[in-house]
Amino acid sequence: MTGELVLTSSLIAAIVTFVLTQFATWQKNAKQSRALLRGIQIEISHASTCAKAYLSESIDADGELKPWAPAYRVATEFMRDGVLQVAANTHLTAIEVEQIHNLYVASGAANRCLALLEALNSRRPSILEMTAYETWSTDIFCETDRCRMKFGDLTALIDPARAATVAALERLAWFEAS
Repeated sequence: MTGELVLTSSLIAAIVTFVLTQFATWQKNAKQSRALLRGIQIEISHASTCAKAYLSESIDADGELKPWAPAYRVATEFMRDGVLQVAANTHLTAIEVEQIHNLYVASGAANRCLALLEALNSRRPSILEMTAYETWSTDIFCETDRCRMKFGDLTALIDPARAATVAALERLAWFEAS
């Protein structure tokens, strides 16, 4: 009887230890996921601000295209590093990962477009070199138009990505201390 009691109590102790360890790990992962999701939400808000600014500032008062290469870029650090971690912690569904990833990809495309515009702008030839200036002018207007399209694409992806982070945070909210 004593052997069975020792075996039973040891088994119960092992199960309780396992459950408590798993709970502590889940708790730590949930806290980390909440922090990463909030960081992603900040980046989504920043992306929205950048897109609206670029779309409004790249058109002049007459509604004509105005080449503009701002110094800002769309931040993507939390999206780049955080989505994988939050998904690994199983706090994002596959669709939510896809929605955030789509925004991340569009942000990268917009940033590359801005970098190209900046490079084109820095190589502006003298107006006296008419052929080179005309080529540059055509290139910079085409690239500005391309940037506007990239920021338009980015704008369309902001709401789905924001909804994905909100849904994930709501699923994690039940555990958050009041």
